Amino acid sequence: MSAWKNAIIVAALAPTLSHAEGRAKVDVVSSSSTYEPGKCISSAIRMSYEDGWHGYWVNPGETGMKTEVTWKLPPGWTATPLQFPVPERSTGSEIHSYNYHGTILIPFTLQAPADAKGDAVIEGEVNWLACNENQCVSGNASIRLKLQPGTMLPTTEAVTIEKAIAALPQPSANHHLIRSFDNGQVTLRIDGPDLEKFAGASLFPVTEQALGPAYDWKLAIKDGACVVTGPANEYAEEQEQTSLELVVAGGKLSQPILLKWTKMK
Repeated sequence: MSAWKNAIIVAALAPTLSHAEGRAKVDVVSSSSTYEPGKCISSAIRMSYEDGWHGYWVNPGETGMKTEVTWKLPPGWTATPLQFPVPERSTGSEIHSYNYHGTILIPFTLQAPADAKGDAVIEGEVNWLACNENQCVSGNASIRLKLQPGTMLPTTEAVTIEKAIAALPQPSANHHLIRSFDNGQVTLRIDGPDLEKFAGASLFPVTEQALGPAYDWKLAIKDGACVVTGPANEYAEEQEQTSLELVVAGGKLSQPILLKWTKMK
């Protein structure tokens, strides 16, 4: 994007389909209305939930279903898996989950093959679940994006997509997650530099059925270590837990961090 700062902003986004059903409106947006063979295009599915309704993260929690897409792409084109932003933790009911409210962008990357030519029509079927305090409704929508060949020019959505991508959790090579299990309790410790930035940060487990969803997993600095101890998920068993992936967000962190623990053999 930095190379495009002085480029002409295209006023009209490439044609998309937008649907309002399942208590949400969904469409697809792209950072460019054109494509160049062999190059990537940052894109996103935009979900807008109705007031009072919410959708779900990649790990829904005790209930729910993550948003999924099935693509129909032109020959040679590829799309990366959806990249989910940091969710909100549901605390208002007996069922605990990881939610989204309002409008969110779920980024992904399209790549054109080296021999691409002519207009490219990107189609997909999006499936999701939206819930309120009383009920849940499944949603399904078709999305469509038409890209024309030519020098890439940013759309009016390009900056918004860039910001959404910048806010995604990123792996940290400087920090390490250590997990221990004792009598149904899980202790998580983070090692690495600048640990004070993690104080007060929240943990969101990407791995399902690993951590107790009702517990507020917040890191604290104790005796020079960055730790939190809480209940394991009721379905978690020590012998079956071989890995754990989680997102750390908040505190004084400038960006959410993705960490993974793997059990030593």
